[in-house]
Amino acid sequence: MKRTILIVLALVLVAAVGGAAWWLWRSAPERVEQLLVRFDLQPAADDGRLLASGDMEASKVRVSTETGGRIVELLADEGDTVEAGQLLVRLDSALLEAQIEQAQALVDVAGATVALVKAQARPEELRQAQAVVAQAEAAREAARQAWLDAQRLRDNPQDLDVQIVAARSEVEVAEHRQAAARAEAQAADLELQFWERTMELLRQGADISVPIPGGSTITVHMDASSDKMKSANLQWNLAGQSAWQAHEAEREAEEALQAAQQALSHLLEQRDDPQQLQAQVDSAEAAFRTAGAAVQAAAAGLQAVRDGASAEQVALAEAERAGAQAALEALLARRDNSLLAAPRQGLVVACPLHAGELALPGSVLLEIADLEEMTLTVYVPEHRLGEVQVGQTVWVSVDSFPDRFFAGEVTRIGDEAEFTPGAVAMQEDEVLLVFAVEIAVPNPDGGLKPGLPADALFPEPEAG
Repeated sequence: MKRTILIVLALVLVAAVGGAAWWLWRSAPERVEQLLVRFDLQPAADDGRLLASGDMEASKVRVSTETGGRIVELLADEGDTVEAGQLLVRLDSALLEAQIEQAQALVDVAGATVALVKAQARPEELRQAQAVVAQAEAAREAARQAWLDAQRLRDNPQDLDVQIVAARSEVEVAEHRQAAARAEAQAADLELQFWERTMELLRQGADISVPIPGGSTITVHMDASSDKMKSANLQWNLAGQSAWQAHEAEREAEEALQAAQQALSHLLEQRDDPQQLQAQVDSAEAAFRTAGAAVQAAAAGLQAVRDGASAEQVALAEAERAGAQAALEALLARRDNSLLAAPRQGLVVACPLHAGELALPGSVLLEIADLEEMTLTVYVPEHRLGEVQVGQTVWVSVDSFPDRFFAGEVTRIGDEAEFTPGAVAMQEDEVLLVFAVEIAVPNPDGGLKPGLPADALFPEPEAG
């Protein structure tokens, strides 16, 4: 009891000089320890005092990835001390970089579209719109003329006979042209076959019988000269081109003949069925009306170019640009998530994955323990719980520092009793029900480590 009074008096003296003793212990616990050593006031484990054991623990934070990816670089390992904000992990972002480039291009295009919509019409745009109006007007005039021709033909059936005679003449001419084209194609095929056989003979060469003195002969194989081979090959290629052109002309002649025959057939049907003349007039009139609507649309387009974009068009273009920008920012945020930094200062206590491995979304890559303040959990027997209070100062010792006591504070007392954990050593034998007590132990110099066994010495109960 005397030693406890001396400790309290020492702390009161310190408080009188530099402030409250509690503030001193929380802000500079090593100063308190120095004072206790200087005045030989460190506690000892007397028989009547409560002594409980446990293991040091540290609060931990997990460094995890939201997006996942392959680990390109791991910049910390178990046992390393890291600072807050220090880069720890770099994930593969090659695919994201390509997506970001594409998204940036879309943002640029959207921005250019907004600028174009807001800009005044340029001279070339006006010329293009005017050209569209002119083309539409020309098409309307052609449709009007076709409508008038259909009306004239309906009202003057005798003109149809003249057209039929002309159409028959066109069919005859087309038949002659088709026959001539077919003959030219056949001739081109024969010429191509000739040069093809010539090339084959030149490649084979020729066997020639040469007389020799005595009345006998010998056979000599002669190969064609390279000049003859080149010349024949050139003629063969030219013949192939001519054959292709001849067959193409034959096809065009055949199509022209079919078109002439169809036109003649159509005229004959009109003569045999006068109702078709009226149907043709109706069709021509519909085409004229459609052409007129196209002129109105082209004129409206020209006026829109002159007036510039409407407020709705500008708003739509700006909305598209905002959407493209949002997509780009989302990709940039994903890229930022590929660089993982330490959220706090501490000691790396776990590295489940390694460089080169694939981390799934939500995977824990590192665990960091805060060593500035450790937590010691001890178990107090049920019948001695009255000696423990929240806020109470206790003295903690570890085997690693046999001549040193650490000042701790009781921060929590368990609400329910539990059976004695198997790994916990107790002063009393056969203690069954205990209460968990958590003690906060400042660790400014980082000497205490997670997992260290420790003893907590509680002060003597105050006399009742």
